[in-house]
Amino acid sequence: EDNVPSDLLLMVTSCILESILCSSYDTTKPEHFAGLVQVLSKGHRALMAMLRSSTPIVTENTALLLQLLSTNSPETAQLIRNDALSSGVLLQHFHNAVFSPLEGQRFLSRYLCSLWMSGPMTCEEKQLLKRMVPMGFLGYLDMPILSQMEEDQLDALERGGIEE
Repeated sequence: EDNVPSDLLLMVTSCILESILCSSYDTTKPEHFAGLVQVLSKGHRALMAMLRSSTPIVTENTALLLQLLSTNSPETAQLIRNDALSSGVLLQHFHNAVFSPLEGQRFLSRYLCSLWMSGPMTCEEKQLLKRMVPMGFLGYLDMPILSQMEEDQLDALERGGIEE
């Protein structure tokens, strides 16, 4: 417990990294960007641990950084998916994606789950999903991409159902 950094320190660190690598990407020199991505790739397990933070901004910034690593370092993306699966973080965010009373938390957890389950149908993540979710729901995974209007209608329907 003594080695766990404070939420304030995690928040500041994640905000700085997010600012340098995501928000202000255009102003970061390419060589600095590549070096930071390489260092972040080596320390991706620390990012995975940050997903357990109770501070929403830390989780959001970490999700952005994980997306950045998945895009810019495919070999790290596979390591991240394996770590999410083996550490239980995937299960935690799957639960939050479905059951969290907070809309923002549901959307963020859904995004993270989609990031981690982006492999082929035979990957370990989707095999786990097949064991967790009733077979009748798995057909929805093969649904065509919804239009923006359809997404907005579903979001409005979801918000209305939760507020009642």
